[in-house]
Amino acid sequence: FPVTIPVADPRVRDTLLRGWFDRMMPDIDQRNPHAVRYLMQHVQWWIMEVGIDALRIDTYPYSYPDFMREFNRTLTENFPSLTIFGEVWTETLADQQSFLDSAHSDLRHCTDFALFHAISDIVSDDPTQRKRGADALIASLRADTSQRARMHVAFVDNHDVMRIASRAKTLVIVTG
Repeated sequence: FPVTIPVADPRVRDTLLRGWFDRMMPDIDQRNPHAVRYLMQHVQWWIMEVGIDALRIDTYPYSYPDFMREFNRTLTENFPSLTIFGEVWTETLADQQSFLDSAHSDLRHCTDFALFHAISDIVSDDPTQRKRGADALIASLRADTSQRARMHVAFVDNHDVMRIASRAKTLVIVTG
C-alpha cells in the first residue's frame, strides 16, 4: 500500500487517492465541497438518529488527510464522547503510529495490525511462524505504553480475512 509509506512516490499516492483504490469500491471525491457536506451531514444524522458511539473508518489511508482532519475535528467537537478509529492496514507499529500524528489527519485511534499479524502467526500450524508470532506479540506488548495502548484498537479478525477460529487448526497457548 504505497499511501501508507511516508516517502511513497507522490504520483502513485495521487493515483490511489483520486481513483478507485479497488475496482469494487468507488471513491467519493473528498475534495468536492458538495461531497464533503453530504458525508458530514450523513454521518452526523446517523450518530444523532441511532446513537452511534464509535466509527470505524475503512481503508483510512486512502482518504485525503485534509478531509479526514476536518471530518475528525468536526465530529469530535460535535460529539465529544464519539470514538473514531481508522483501519490502517500496515505491518509495523511505526507506520500505524504515523497515522496518529496530528499533522496527518487528527486521527486518535487506529487498528493494531501489527498485533493482529502477531496473533495470526501464533495460531499457525507452522512452528517457525508460531515462534515469529510469539516474538512479535512480546515486542508489541513491550511497546504498548499506556498512551499507545489507548490509541490502537486490538482485534483478531475482520471482514477482510478468514475468521481466526477457521485459521487455527490447533490451540496454542503462549506463555512468558
